[in-house]
Formats: sequence, C-alpha cells, structure tokens
Amino acid sequence: MEDLYVYRVAGNVNPKAVKLPAIEGLQELWDATQERIRYLALRKEYEEGFITELPQKPTTSVADLRRQYPRAEAYIYAMTWADSSHFKKAALGKKAMEQIAAGEDHIKTVLDMQAAWDAFRVAQEEG
Repeated sequence: MEDLYVYRVAGNVNPKAVKLPAIEGLQELWDATQERIRYLALRKEYEEGFITELPQKPTTSVADLRRQYPRAEAYIYAMTWADSSHFKKAALGKKAMEQIAAGEDHIKTVLDMQAAWDAFRVAQEEG
C-alpha cells in the first residue's frame, strides 16, 4: 500500500513546484515520500540493469507518517487532485488544499471534495 500512495504522488505532483504550508508533519511526510520515489526509481534502474549497485531502502516509513499525520496526508492527497489535468478535479483539489491549510476539518474537506467530483461526473453522464 505504501508504494501505491507514493506512485500516486509521484504521478500527479511536480515536486519542484511545491510550496508547503505550515501543517504539522507535512514537510516530513513530503520529504519521506520524495525519498521513497527516488528509491523506487533507482531500484527499477537496478532491476533493469542500468545501474550496478542496489540502492539503500529509505529508513523512514511513509505509511507510518501517513498514520501519524492524517492532516498532512489529506493535504498531499488534495495536492494530487490539484495537479490533475481535468479542470474541475484540479479546482476541487486546490479548494481542498486551501481549506486544509486554513485549519478546516481535513476529513470533511476530503469527503466534500470527493462528493463534489462524484456529483460532477454524474451530472456529466446525465447531461
């Protein structure tokens, strides 16, 4: 499960364009996620024979940090939406990021974001 989370972040968020707000554990979770992404990329290169030395596995557990800092996880989850190529999904993600950063309930914010997306998709299918 840890790698699925990491791949979702890696596939959806440009790490160079990220400016993180002051949310407890966010920087730590972000750094651990980026470290895991680098490790997985190097491990793939090793498995494919492009490098000869097996990379050292990160010591920090992304899964543990996600459990320890659920608000930070919710913010990063919203970031993956905000970086979506779909205009509505990106707008919902940006709004959720702002709400979480402003201190609103992160669980409700994520559930509202998902519900708004589901409602949009249903409306598109019916219309």
